[in-house]
Amino acid sequence: MRSWSGHRNDFSGTTPIQFGKLTQLREFYMQKNAFKGSIPEELGNAPLWKLNLNGNKFSGSVPEKIWSHPSISELHLDSNDLTGTISPSIQFMQNATIIKLQNNKFEGSIPEEIGFLNQIDTLHLQSNNFSGTVSELICELVTLSSFHSDCSAELECKCCTSCCADDVCIDRKTGLPTENMNRRAEVIDRVMPGYPDMDWI
Repeated sequence: MRSWSGHRNDFSGTTPIQFGKLTQLREFYMQKNAFKGSIPEELGNAPLWKLNLNGNKFSGSVPEKIWSHPSISELHLDSNDLTGTISPSIQFMQNATIIKLQNNKFEGSIPEEIGFLNQIDTLHLQSNNFSGTVSELICELVTLSSFHSDCSAELECKCCTSCCADDVCIDRKTGLPTENMNRRAEVIDRVMPGYPDMDWI
């Protein structure tokens, strides 16, 4: 099995650790359910390309095996109750193009090790409790085209493409809210969620 799609099914409870034993699992879509508890560390054993757990009730810290996963290209953990910090081990996610962690309870600084992700295109970190100053190493990423972050007295971000506060993100170039783009993405997720069901083996 290369792809598992269980999004929008009102699943609850904890995520079965057996998914981590699937040696050919590339795509794991479990967004928009009611899973709770911690993200299973065992998921980090699967050779994943895409991991989408957004819109659940996961809590606790993200397993180190996820932060350092070398083959994940898309990581969607947004809109949960996740806590802790972003591990410096994120530098080993060298395949990452999309990382979405918004709407959680992460804290601490945004690690400069993200600046080593030379393929990253989308980085959404808003609506968390980060503090400090975003590293110049991150700002120098030439591939980073969508960088959303809170802009506040606690967090300084000179290179964010969108500054966010009170659940509203403003595009720095246009001065307009980005909510229309978010709504469009929500519609696409409902109608064409990455065609995950077409890749069963």
